[in-house]
Amino acid sequence: LGEGSDQKRLVGFVVMREEVAGEAAVETVKEGLRSRLPGYMVPETLLKLDSLPLSPNGKVDRKELARLGRELKVETRAYDVPRTAMEETLAGLWREVLGVERVGRNDHFFEIGGQSLVALRMLSALNRKLSISIPVGAVFENPCLADLARVAQLVADTAVTGNLVDAPVPS
Repeated sequence: LGEGSDQKRLVGFVVMREEVAGEAAVETVKEGLRSRLPGYMVPETLLKLDSLPLSPNGKVDRKELARLGRELKVETRAYDVPRTAMEETLAGLWREVLGVERVGRNDHFFEIGGQSLVALRMLSALNRKLSISIPVGAVFENPCLADLARVAQLVADTAVTGNLVDAPVPS
């Protein structure tokens, strides 16, 4: 969604039969999407509609869908403060590149506005800050801050161990 907005996010719309309607059904649809699509393609929010808005010629009215998506209030997840130094470092980088006020350890990179190019920027900043290199695929496989922090810590620990092994032994 965009049109005048700096921050874009992916919103999905779903129309369900009455007998399967409800929050559990919407979450089931989202889980199905997660199992079939890469994380960055799963909508941040699924909005349940009674019917899709149609234009006068009977086609789906995409402008109306965009308007509905822009009007959504993004639900805030319970905030869980970062617990480790690596989680705090990543949370700071996420705040910077995503332009969000706070990032908790259970926040999902793509659900709070991340996308592949932003992930590259964030990883580049992490490399400059801590001299560790993480492949962009790690963000897609570990989009939750706490999970990505574990990966980053493992890479950092391995880099330190590798340097110690390669360092000359004093005589």
